[in-house]
Amino acid sequence: MTIDEKISQLQCYNPKDKNGPNLEHDFPNGVGAVAFLAAAWDDSKETVAGKLRSYQEIVMKKSRLGIPALFHIEGLTGVLMPEATSFPTGIGRGAAWDMALEKRAGKVIGQEMSAVGIKHALAPVLDVSRDARFGRYGECYSEDPTLVSALGAAYVEGIQNSGTDESYNVMATSKHFVGYQAGQGGIHAAATNLPERELQEIFGKPFQAAIAKSNLRSVMNHYGAVDGEPMAGSRRLLQELLRKEMKFDGLLVSDYASLEELHSRMGVCENKTDAAKLSLEVGFDMEFPTPNVYTEELKVQIQKGKINSLLLDQAVSRVLTEKFELGLFEEPFPKSEEVINQTFNDIESKKVSLTYARESMTLLKNNGILPVNPSGKKIAVIGHLATSVRSLFGGYSYMSVLELAMGGRNTMAGIETVQEKAWKYQEKESYPGSIVDVEFPHLEKTANKCYDHCNNILEELKKQCSDAEIRYSYGYPYVGSDETGHDAALDLAQESDVTIVTVGGKYGWGTSCSTGEGIDSSSINLPPCQERFLEKLGKAGIEFIVVHLDGRPISSDAADKYASAIIEAWNPGEFGSQAIVETIIGVNNPSGKLPVTVAYSSAQAPLYYNHGRGSSYHVGTQSPFTSYIDLPHTPRYYFGHGLSYTSFKYSDLSLSKIEVNGYEKLKIELAIENTGDCKGTEVVQLYINDPISTVIRPERELVGFGRISLAPQEKKKIIFEFHISQLAFLDREMRWKVESGLINVMLGSSCNDIRLKGKFTIKSDEFVTSETREFYSHANCI
Repeated sequence: MTIDEKISQLQCYNPKDKNGPNLEHDFPNGVGAVAFLAAAWDDSKETVAGKLRSYQEIVMKKSRLGIPALFHIEGLTGVLMPEATSFPTGIGRGAAWDMALEKRAGKVIGQEMSAVGIKHALAPVLDVSRDARFGRYGECYSEDPTLVSALGAAYVEGIQNSGTDESYNVMATSKHFVGYQAGQGGIHAAATNLPERELQEIFGKPFQAAIAKSNLRSVMNHYGAVDGEPMAGSRRLLQELLRKEMKFDGLLVSDYASLEELHSRMGVCENKTDAAKLSLEVGFDMEFPTPNVYTEELKVQIQKGKINSLLLDQAVSRVLTEKFELGLFEEPFPKSEEVINQTFNDIESKKVSLTYARESMTLLKNNGILPVNPSGKKIAVIGHLATSVRSLFGGYSYMSVLELAMGGRNTMAGIETVQEKAWKYQEKESYPGSIVDVEFPHLEKTANKCYDHCNNILEELKKQCSDAEIRYSYGYPYVGSDETGHDAALDLAQESDVTIVTVGGKYGWGTSCSTGEGIDSSSINLPPCQERFLEKLGKAGIEFIVVHLDGRPISSDAADKYASAIIEAWNPGEFGSQAIVETIIGVNNPSGKLPVTVAYSSAQAPLYYNHGRGSSYHVGTQSPFTSYIDLPHTPRYYFGHGLSYTSFKYSDLSLSKIEVNGYEKLKIELAIENTGDCKGTEVVQLYINDPISTVIRPERELVGFGRISLAPQEKKKIIFEFHISQLAFLDREMRWKVESGLINVMLGSSCNDIRLKGKFTIKSDEFVTSETREFYSHANCI
């Protein structure tokens, strides 16, 4: 291959960038990749497939060797295109604690992508989320590295092995390496100052797990800096940690425009040429979404000897290897129209989505009002979100892109998609008390057209509760301080037998959203218009049920004090309304558990359960104050919390050994009994505590979990297979060490609701490597 042909394999074409390079004229040797986010603006799956075919034909015709392009698209909540199956957001799927279901979701997403010819998914997000101010909080599974590792590895396995007979079919991309959501101030792309031990043990663990357990084939960097070094230019983290220690041998691709930012934003490179040199040296194989540093100038610098040509060869070799392994040369185009229709209309795919929506429902509070028997009742439904199909979808969803396309200012990094033509016909009006732009007036009509099978919550209540009298009042918007609708909503509530109040924000892209990429917040609480309304309901003595939808969990003093029940529904996807209503009336017994710790206030951030001994809300000093002077140190809701309509008894804990070596496995067995009068599912959580160690270890840490479904009065055993190497940590010399000593075992329904305790002893120190240790324990029910 010529140098020009090699450089072309590192480049990417972005059809959505009308001011960028033209595929016909500016890529004479073809192109390595196509950023196919433009598919989200198309009107059907057939249009997407047709455009991909036409682009691919151009690329292969221009390439002397007929090398096809690798098309990529987002896949966090489903394929980012029309007619694709949608799933709950990452945090909602984290609340389900279901590895098997996550693998099935990954498989569905991979099959739909592959059907239209897309072979590269920009998912999953393996960030560990500890700060709810961060706008992208909802993309992540959890604050816990074990839960993120388990779900992330399951997704990668599902999507990559989604071909016939589970063959390699679509390349997953885990992002954002590494420590992205620990940015200062909870601000997108801000610097991250993480100690090396925490960076590797906590934030690096999910990436290592996906590499070691699921053969992850692609990694994407983040926009920030770590310890004064831009992640996009870090030899230490991208070469030493990712490539050498973690043994990653797949593609390293740039987050959008991040290589250019080495010069333009970070200022560590004098110009784009220097940025290109550094990018190759740290191992970037492809620049997304358009050539900014991997340009013709790269050829000049190689010919002058200023850039080592072997670096180019290494990158090209990795790109071509993945294309061959994916079968892209044999099958570069979409599948037949018949296969596309069968894939996108697969009933089983929709069942996975519905199951996920149901499992994500998390009951935070219930004084006995739930489940509701709606028969003959007058039911008041209040809040803008009750009539919004859009509210069921979060960021990186097809629905959020549709909204952006209708008119608004983009907040997605690295993409220029300002819809000036649409925007100029809208007044730039904001909600009172907020800078968030008023929602586009025809948004719901568009949502109903795209998801004609998808009801909003009010419609679904009327459908499932046909013998109830259901009335609605707007009440308030999803952001700001507007209370003009409060009186009418209060009057309706006072006239009703049951009051359902929908609260929360809007999670997505663009300036009409209250959370999302580039949309961070100094407050994690409900907006004033909603908090004040809940106070008014409570002071009027009205019982009410809260349903919360957003990219971060509910944190509300008024809901805590006055609500009779709180359902955290996240952004549950296309079957969200069905799952919500089924949960309200008892058809679905909620089994969701919080995958994050919920703070009272953003002033507590970052707040997480697995802090080090002698820290956070276990600080344990001799101070007379065990709290802030104006807030508790402790959370509003603990990690792992989630109620059920039934009750569970834990018993009969046994360990297969009480003394083990660091390389052994330990079986931990217990019995779970449903002691209530309805079927239910419990998520059993296995925690350990290392009470004495040479470096400070977490006060407690999750090492395994298992879902178990039980009929009333049914009792089953659950057995955890626990590898002692999971307990490896970086010692004083930064070696992965399983340290001898006593280990406490705890099993419970949350990190703060421990039902059973045991202990064992590790007999001697053992040393392991980063990639050979285990990352999570498997649970089996018998």
